[in-house]
Amino acid sequence: MADASALAAQAQTLLDERALDFLTPKQKAEFNKKQLDKAERKCREALKLDAALPVAHQVLGAVLEARGDLGGAAASFTAAMEAAGGANAEPATAAWATAASRAYAVLVRCAEAARPAWWADETLLALSERAVAALPESALAHTWRAELLSGLQPALPPRAAARSAEQHRAAAAHHQKVAALAPDKEAKKAAAAAAAECLTAATRAEKQPAPGAEDAEAAADEGAGTASSKNAAKNRKKKEKAKAKLAEKLLSEVEAAEGSAAAKAESKPAAAEGAAAAGGRTGYRWADPLPEGWVEALSELSIVAGAPVSQVDLQGMAAEGGPAESVAVGLIVADTVDVS
Repeated sequence: MADASALAAQAQTLLDERALDFLTPKQKAEFNKKQLDKAERKCREALKLDAALPVAHQVLGAVLEARGDLGGAAASFTAAMEAAGGANAEPATAAWATAASRAYAVLVRCAEAARPAWWADETLLALSERAVAALPESALAHTWRAELLSGLQPALPPRAAARSAEQHRAAAAHHQKVAALAPDKEAKKAAAAAAAECLTAATRAEKQPAPGAEDAEAAADEGAGTASSKNAAKNRKKKEKAKAKLAEKLLSEVEAAEGSAAAKAESKPAAAEGAAAAGGRTGYRWADPLPEGWVEALSELSIVAGAPVSQVDLQGMAAEGGPAESVAVGLIVADTVDVS
């Protein structure tokens, strides 16, 4: 009989499998429903064998979210959180941070979902900080942190204190990180717009440092609207235009940074080739530190950061585009030895 971990892995595989492109929309919908049904059964079987298995709760949450059952998904992600150590787990693990980030993301979208004990402003601020520390390259974790620091997400619990200009600026930086991690232009634009919103709020907080300052401008606009709706509308339009320009600027900064990183990555293989042509022999070492997403997989292969890359590993890389590809993604570094 399959153990709980194997069943959870099978459920994840079912969840990840996509319908073939040539199927009709109806056939795709039927295929997806069957996959979700089978994945849910696998998860529930796994939880019967081990009710404290974080990954089984996590995958079940993803299945329920895909079905549109956000309340059930929130409960499953929260259970995964608890199984991975709970809100007070030390140190915060990637499994805990993933479950916590997904629980938060579902809870802010579903007003009907039961709120866990940690659904309070100060606790959420602390948890979001720990999630980003455990998952520094997770867009979901950075979004959570940004929304807590700014307090601008309307589904959040009441704020324990008004947000400072410094907190709003920090929130903008997290949204910019989300923009850098985003897979497509639309997602980047949305994150840049959220960053612009936070920087605008920071300016307001600096001008009006009293408690409740973030709401003062909205109240002022409403009052102005009563006295002169035309002027109020004109002011709002002017502010929105300024905010849109700021969002465009922030998006340009993200894209410029990406272009610079890509150019730098492309120059590394060329530099190695140039050194070899000048009389050096190019060997390779594993990066130190290793890229975040590769650490676990490489440690299972007994790869040590900073160690020379073996000929066997280089042969394996040849099938994937050669060492230049691995250098470009920061997995290995060229090590030129003078042989002149």
